[in-house]
Amino acid sequence: MGTKAISPGGALRTPIERAQVESDPSAIRRVPGWDRNEPVVSLELASLSALHLERLIHGETAAIRIANFYRDAALPGVVERILASPLLARYANAPDIGKIGNSYFETVCGLRKDDYFASARSLKHELDELFRPLTNPADLMKNVLAGTWEPGASVLQNDAGQTFFYGLIRLFDGTEALAHVDHLEWDDVSAARPIFQLALNTYLRIPADGGELVVWDTVPTREEHDLIAKDYGVDEAYLRPFRSVAVKPNEGDLIMFDAQRVHAVRTAHGPRITSSMFAVLLDAAGAFRVYS
Repeated sequence: MGTKAISPGGALRTPIERAQVESDPSAIRRVPGWDRNEPVVSLELASLSALHLERLIHGETAAIRIANFYRDAALPGVVERILASPLLARYANAPDIGKIGNSYFETVCGLRKDDYFASARSLKHELDELFRPLTNPADLMKNVLAGTWEPGASVLQNDAGQTFFYGLIRLFDGTEALAHVDHLEWDDVSAARPIFQLALNTYLRIPADGGELVVWDTVPTREEHDLIAKDYGVDEAYLRPFRSVAVKPNEGDLIMFDAQRVHAVRTAHGPRITSSMFAVLLDAAGAFRVYS
């Protein structure tokens, strides 16, 4: 495990090749576009177009930030209800991270799939109520995709017609998320293999210090991931040869990025609360399918 490192193209590097990359950055095979464009595209919601999503899909940009996506005078009260909610729980595999709702990833570490699907509708309803008088940001994010991407967007269903949950609330407070990737098909080998997996996060509260999102320009294969695995993610020491971008969110931002690229959350020194979900493309001409 300690003798190999990953590359953006998926080929394993030997220690000598890795040393050459570290001494000569030009040896790194870069994702097209990161050298020519701003890594993070910041814009207002009215300016978002399908072209922006296509550039993200093709690796020409690292992330899209939509400023002031979710701003309202009632938001602080909603945040306080989230912090006091009896629904607030912890991940079994990352107990220092809080959550409201279930992540499909949890079905590989203890949560029964039948329970995930059976609770999806009621959990979504409870979150809708928690956000009142505001609209659940998960629905707003889905609507953004539906209105921007011509084939539209809908909630993901499995082959049995069961509907996924979407709109997971996550809380970091004095904690971080390790460098990791998200793949629907890694969580369920029977699931369709997406050609792209988008992460969407609406930021409801951000601490003054910490809580940055970091994205690296590499997409490890499952074999590479397992070689450098650490807890639920990967050992960040292996990521040093690759470029990265750090984004400090603002409250109310919507940030979208490729979830199959390695990404992390730096330690949040105070509550960092998001409404989050994924959107997968199962084919190039298809709609986005959202889930958490």
